[in-house]
Parts: sequence; structure tokens; C-alpha cells
Amino acid sequence: MDMGNAFPLAAIKEGLETAAEKQRGENFRMPENKCQESCADLTRLEQQLRDLVEQNGKDHKELRERLGKVELTNAVQNAKYDAILEKLDNLTKKHDTLNRKLEALESKPGKRWDGLVEKAVWLVLAALIGAALAKLGL
Repeated sequence: MDMGNAFPLAAIKEGLETAAEKQRGENFRMPENKCQESCADLTRLEQQLRDLVEQNGKDHKELRERLGKVELTNAVQNAKYDAILEKLDNLTKKHDTLNRKLEALESKPGKRWDGLVEKAVWLVLAALIGAALAKLGL
């Protein structure tokens, strides 16, 4: 709506007050030439009001549609976010399992080496004990 043609607020208020007085049935008389000017102003005000109401209705409809789209988009994003969190949780569990398995595999050669060293020590001790017993003739 072109706001350059809009009446000042005082004129709008005056026009509405005049219309309200007429609706209340008060004895309101204006000089004939003022009435014609006032009626034209009132007609213009009524049309402006109808235009504003219509535009507000269109604006509200558009805003409701846009809000609906935003809510739908938000719901889709929330679903995607939940799916990502679930996948991340599963990956974390798999990562922990793989780490435990890797630690077990890494420690195996060390355990084998420890077992080999322990057997070598026992072999040396057995040889020493056998040599000592052989010297004693037993």
C-alpha cells in the first residue's frame, strides 16, 4: 500500500470517532459541505482499513506457511542429528572393542617372549643342577 497517500493519524482518529458517534445514534450534525468532505474521508479510511486487513491476512498466511516449512525442516534436521548421534555412539563402541583386541594382540608376542625367557632360565637351572649332581656322582 502506498503510505504517501495515507492520512495523518489525527485525521484517521477523527474519522473513526465520527463514525463511532454516528453508529451510537448520537445527534451529530455537521454543516453540509463538511459532511461531504468527511464522508469522502471516511470512505477512503474504510477502504484503507479493508486494504490493511486484507494485506495483514495475506502476511499472516505467508508467515504461517513459512513457519510450517521451518518446523518441518527443523524436524528433519533433528531426525538426521539423532541418526548421526546413534552412528557416532556405535562407532565409539566399535572403536573401544577394536582397541581392546589390538592391545591383546600387541601383548601376545611379549607374553611369548616372556614364556621363552622363563623356559630358558629353567633350562639353564636344570643344566646347572644336573652338572652339579653329575659331579657329586648322583
